[in-house]
Amino acid sequence: MVAEATEETLTREGGVREHVVGAGIGCPGSIDRSRRLVRTTSNLGWVDYPIRGQIANVLQLPTVLDNDANCATYAEWWRGAGRGVEHLVGITVGTGIGGGVMLGGKIMRGASGSAGEVGHTTIDFNGRRCSCGNYGCLEAYASGPSIAVRAREGLEVGCQVCSHRTCRRRP
Repeated sequence: MVAEATEETLTREGGVREHVVGAGIGCPGSIDRSRRLVRTTSNLGWVDYPIRGQIANVLQLPTVLDNDANCATYAEWWRGAGRGVEHLVGITVGTGIGGGVMLGGKIMRGASGSAGEVGHTTIDFNGRRCSCGNYGCLEAYASGPSIAVRAREGLEVGCQVCSHRTCRRRP
């Protein structure tokens, strides 16, 4: 699937395979850069998953692996809203909540490779159970799936919800 998507993209964009110098992969969770694998990711259930090696074998290209939020933060610094700044914090919200920290133009990874990963910061010690197994993580309240769960719970107890579509019609 990855090889086909790569070839389709090259064809669509008029690229030449020989001009491709490598591939980059951004994955959620904790990345072990020295072993080149995803150490853990709660939303995919991976433990010591060697995705970098698998993709490199399929594409026959040099391949690098980093945390998805680090990749997003770097992209914003390189080509986006963070262009021209030395220091930047990026927050990603999707199936989980991630974060990247850039200081002096370099991504900070921390001793365990998880610097910036704010999704598993405890905000309520007696709170909701998170997909990581802990209780009260920010991700258990503010990730996309968690917001949907909380909205459904609110509807079940009679909370009124104003969707974007219905709110536009209000005077």
